[in-house]
Amino acid sequence: MLNLVIKDILVQKKIFIASILYIIFFVIAFQSLGMGMYTAAIVAIVYLMVSGGFAYDDKSKSDIMLNSLPIKRENIVMSKYISLFVYIAIGTIAYIVVTFVISLLNTPIKTYPVTIELIVSAVIAVSLMHSISFPLIFKLGYVKSKAFNMIFFLSFFFGAPLLIDFVSKANSEVTTAVWTFLKNQSDVAIVFELLVLSLVFLSISYGISVRLYKKREF
Repeated sequence: MLNLVIKDILVQKKIFIASILYIIFFVIAFQSLGMGMYTAAIVAIVYLMVSGGFAYDDKSKSDIMLNSLPIKRENIVMSKYISLFVYIAIGTIAYIVVTFVISLLNTPIKTYPVTIELIVSAVIAVSLMHSISFPLIFKLGYVKSKAFNMIFFLSFFFGAPLLIDFVSKANSEVTTAVWTFLKNQSDVAIVFELLVLSLVFLSISYGISVRLYKKREF
């Protein structure tokens, strides 16, 4: 299973180089996001790497080859889910290096340090987004689901901040109760609860993806 994750990394050398350029772009273009630029950059980078991995599998007919080998389909699916966290780690390292270099150049570009809270926010965002997109890819394949996933990514990327802002300003009984509950929680507790919730979504998504992938014919 880990070999499948490594395979996805090795076949994406060009995307890794492009990711560094994307980070530079995000740091410069998304100054208004403040500390949120890290999460935005990681979400975009993980999306690119996930898409690159699936695109390579589709082009090289890897699914047909892998399913002809004594490899369980659930392990093939699991490798894609594990790769999410590997990509987050790679993106985080690249982000730290890029922002460090920018800070050394004494440019007017503002950079922010990576904190545990920011890493958790990236994990939550990536988990929620791919909890929805992965089952569709494993059901239909990369090519057939490509258009939907592109639209979904753009909607998630640009719509999530607007949704959060809308919910925070909403004055319904539900939102009031939620904000009251959160105010009574410590920051650590809130971060932990959101992280657990996102991982629960990811686990449910994994189960659905396995079931759909097992029924798929190649």
